[in-house]
Amino acid sequence: MLNGQGDALRVRDFYEGVQILGATGSGKSSGSGMAAASAMLLGGWGGIVMCAKPDEAERWIGYAQQCGRLNDVILMRPGSGWNLNFLDYEFHRPDGLGADVLNLVTLIMVIVERMRVALGQPAQDADGAFWVAAVRELLTNVIEPLVAATGRLRLDELMRFITSAPTTREQAFSDEWKAHSYCYWVLQHSYLNPQGVPLPEHSVRAAADYWFSTYAGMDNKTRSNIIATLTAAISPFLRGVLHDTFCTNTTLIPEMTHEGAIIIVDYPIKTMGPVGVVAAGIVKYLWQRATERRAFGPDTRPTFLFADECQFFMSTYDGEFQSTARSSRAATVYLTQNLPTYYALLPGRDPKSSADSLLGNFQTKIFHANTDPTTNRYASDLIGKSLQRRASGSWSTNDGWSHSTNEGRGTSYQTGQNRGTSWGSSSNGSASYSDEGKASYSFGGGSNRGGQKGTSKSSTRSRNSGSSESVSGGMTQGGGWSDQMDDTVPPAAFASKLRKGGQSDDFMVDAVVVQGGRRFTWSNAHWLACTFRQ
Repeated sequence: MLNGQGDALRVRDFYEGVQILGATGSGKSSGSGMAAASAMLLGGWGGIVMCAKPDEAERWIGYAQQCGRLNDVILMRPGSGWNLNFLDYEFHRPDGLGADVLNLVTLIMVIVERMRVALGQPAQDADGAFWVAAVRELLTNVIEPLVAATGRLRLDELMRFITSAPTTREQAFSDEWKAHSYCYWVLQHSYLNPQGVPLPEHSVRAAADYWFSTYAGMDNKTRSNIIATLTAAISPFLRGVLHDTFCTNTTLIPEMTHEGAIIIVDYPIKTMGPVGVVAAGIVKYLWQRATERRAFGPDTRPTFLFADECQFFMSTYDGEFQSTARSSRAATVYLTQNLPTYYALLPGRDPKSSADSLLGNFQTKIFHANTDPTTNRYASDLIGKSLQRRASGSWSTNDGWSHSTNEGRGTSYQTGQNRGTSWGSSSNGSASYSDEGKASYSFGGGSNRGGQKGTSKSSTRSRNSGSSESVSGGMTQGGGWSDQMDDTVPPAAFASKLRKGGQSDDFMVDAVVVQGGRRFTWSNAHWLACTFRQ
């Protein structure tokens, strides 16, 4: 599904979750989204499709037709005849555990949560958690005796039970109240004449204590808030589209996808508003639970959950489901614009932490063109850093000119005269005398006289002059590089480097795939740049 280098999304990758992010018009739906949908359909998978936009159902019908799967499509929409009575379905589960009071209470609480999200109510704070616990306690004490007394569970009967409950302790022991109260009739028959599984004595006592003491003795404001919380969620199912689809007969069940059915839940949120949010939420939750509890082996057919604009369909249960989806042979493919959308619409007291936790369970993430800095920074950080070579250079030019002139004149004159006279004389003499050979003497004599006289004279004269001129200039150039750790794919690349498809891009859509624990052949890394044809 990715490129011709042997890199592809494998079946196991789908089981580990695929999250696709891209701005409006980035080609995520018609690019990687269509490629994922076609791959699962061609593989013979069954699954459910959540529709946020009015044209989503038609898009999937086109996919099914192209892949030869049109006969497997079940188009669940208002008036289609495809209905799912969720309480009856849960109550009669094949494993026999659906009638357990905790499972039934949990299912109704899912509806309460979905309705709160659909109505745009704020996340639960500490006070909100108290009301949720109070509603769960009330439901437990309604459902257990109601199922025992009638052998069934219906929303209208559940609400009738609550509205006829005693509002004071005096009323609880009034013969007039007992004669006309449906609550009292149920409590009595759950013990004396049960149509369902009889309640053990301790359960009968616990229910009676709750209604005759705890509930009847509540402050009026506290009781009214509990009832209002429950009524806001249940009353829409007593009439209109939600009643017709989810509270009448059952013509489809989620397990049909395990045999290859493709259930398109076409209650577009963009046109149906809160009704669409709640309808999709019920089907999704029941499908997730059914898929988790199915037995599987080597021949188990893979199934999928596909949601474009997934932010409208997310619930607090998604994280739990995704953490074990691989064991259930279930693929989740979610598409949305950016992370802030997740943070804004995911229910819970700390939506950012919930969103980050859920995203952490999607091992494959596909990033298309985007201008959201939070999402682009997230994508860049997932890819990580590497040694990046950065070039550097310098250029300088200098010119210089200088001129100097030096002229000097000097004259020197020197004269001198020297006179000198010298005079000297000397004389000497010698004689010789011989005395019969005993002694010999000699005498001699002479004289010398001379003199010198002279005069000297000298003079010097000099003159000099000069000039100089110089011109200089130069140019220097230099360059180099440095290696440093930096973003392998900088955030700005997701805003400027990825094609978005359409005629101007020859119907080609670019994306970057990031997958934990994978080394792609083409990139030799856990990320891969790829192109999808629209």
